[in-house]
Amino acid sequence: MVGFIEEPQVGCGVRFDKVFYPFYKKDVEAGKITREEAQELFECVWIKFLETGFLHPPIWSGSGGGGLGWQTVTIGGTTNEGGDVTNDVTYLVLDSVDALKTLQPPLALRWHSGTPRELLLRATEVLGTGIGQPAIFNDHFNIPRLMKLGVPLEDVRDYAISTCMWPVIPGKNIVHRASNTGPFMTLKCLELALNQGRGMGAGEQLGPETKDPLTFSSIDEIVEATMEQFMYFMRGEFCLGNLANRLYDYEIYLQRPVLGC
Repeated sequence: MVGFIEEPQVGCGVRFDKVFYPFYKKDVEAGKITREEAQELFECVWIKFLETGFLHPPIWSGSGGGGLGWQTVTIGGTTNEGGDVTNDVTYLVLDSVDALKTLQPPLALRWHSGTPRELLLRATEVLGTGIGQPAIFNDHFNIPRLMKLGVPLEDVRDYAISTCMWPVIPGKNIVHRASNTGPFMTLKCLELALNQGRGMGAGEQLGPETKDPLTFSSIDEIVEATMEQFMYFMRGEFCLGNLANRLYDYEIYLQRPVLGC
């Protein structure tokens, strides 16, 4: 949670089942707690998450389900050595989410070829309740992706999900290595293509001045104009992303020691 000091919405950045299973296993074997009692404690933690939020503008709160902090909790995935991490806490988390059906914290499930079928079936059951959780992330995509950024394999295998979809390494400051630099509205590109780059609101020239739509003779010309608008804004998106990488990834200017704890 200390990550909120340096950046809002950094997510929980913790692999809940991997971290808590040794403590759970020890107490169960010692007869200090039952599975049912442990689930109740996990549910209390989930409710505690709801106490943390942010004040967002109405358009953001409306699209994001309120003033959430997106403190995503990650379950599943692999150990640092490459084995499957699934354990009883993995299922306890799913049972807790199923019982409470709260929006916060979001739940991320890491999938790989060694993920037990039983876990996938249970996750599907929880998704089937309509709560939209857990979000499922493919290790066979994310692990190579992070390795291309120079992250060591042992660290990559320990990645967790922050906010809605950012892979981070717990205890390592790589929050912005795979971040986005802002929402991208593809349909806005179509609107601009049909208005020669002008927004329909204030009529400002937002994008390049494409052809007059009254001269279009086929759908191909609409697609071509839309793609011209799309590429114009995508180039800007990449420029912002590269700048963020320069500032954050290599810690040249904006170091964040708390996120690296």
